[in-house]
Amino acid sequence: MEFLIQKIKGFRSKIKPKVTNVVCRYIKGLMLTKEHRNCSNIARYLHCSRDKIYEFLRLPQSALSSLSTIPLKLASELAKENCWGYFIIDDSSLAKIFSCVIAKVCYGFNSVLNRPINGINIVVIAWTNGIITIPIAFKFWVNRKNAEENYKTKPELAKEIINEICDKISVNYFLLDGLYCSDHMMRFFDQKNIKFIMRFPRNRCIETHDGQRFQIQKHKHLKLKRNERNKTVHAEYKGKNYFFTIEKRKNKHGKYQTVFLVSNVKLASREYIEIYKIRWKIEKCFRTIKQSLGADECQAQSANKQSAHIYATFISYAFAQLINGDKSNKPPEAIFDRLRWQKSHFPDEELRVLIESFC
Repeated sequence: MEFLIQKIKGFRSKIKPKVTNVVCRYIKGLMLTKEHRNCSNIARYLHCSRDKIYEFLRLPQSALSSLSTIPLKLASELAKENCWGYFIIDDSSLAKIFSCVIAKVCYGFNSVLNRPINGINIVVIAWTNGIITIPIAFKFWVNRKNAEENYKTKPELAKEIINEICDKISVNYFLLDGLYCSDHMMRFFDQKNIKFIMRFPRNRCIETHDGQRFQIQKHKHLKLKRNERNKTVHAEYKGKNYFFTIEKRKNKHGKYQTVFLVSNVKLASREYIEIYKIRWKIEKCFRTIKQSLGADECQAQSANKQSAHIYATFISYAFAQLINGDKSNKPPEAIFDRLRWQKSHFPDEELRVLIESFC
């Protein structure tokens, strides 16, 4: 938090103190509330009226737009200090099983339940340096049946997010799941001169320089021998050359399986695997903002209010890691438990500094 304190010296807030109070109160409530995080429960934990909490969701669009820039500016400051980092793109579903009137709600696949459910689906981009992970921005995804205007796929939404922020932070690699692996996305990265590592579907065909074209799972140049655990080949896919890696690893059931990665940068096989493991940081982020911060528990009906609530969980998640710093490997959940246990020692001033510095 030291660089934040230095940044606030001699600083005159660009937003009204009342707005700062409203934002800080809501974010503090998300971190301290243990039960369902609606306005009534948050108000009860903070010993104030429900209307005072609901003021956050009623903020004008200009204030909410400033709020949405906080994670990006914070990640930009951290990237300057570390001089490196990674962007992770993934999607998640915020369950709204019984919702009938909430905007942007549609059926989408839920990986926890392993079936489609009614909910708000978002495509998220996060920045990480391996220790601190900050969800930066998101876009709503609506299926083709419920799309009011032109339908956009999740990869198309990912491209829009990348175009909006890729020039504002310099990173080493983009890390993506297999859903986003297509020749259009790979060419998009090549045109932007962006380095990437992403999961590659096992049923797609690649062609090596000796003219052999097979599905990647059946290609003889990617067959592992004896005690081999990984291997990389240089091959062509859809007229472009990339580096393809196979990894043999144990799944959650203890059985061995093979996964495939693709990249436009030449590295050792083990380096691709170690870097791609960082992608798991966003899965931990999704778990925390849902279970500990109630990202899927907002009952507001409009998309703007839902968006404000989601960005508030993003800021809360980032703030918990800033409190923890890099002194220990405690997960954000442990930080929230500690704050709830010693509620009277909540770092109110540090939270105010964060909001005023970057809003």
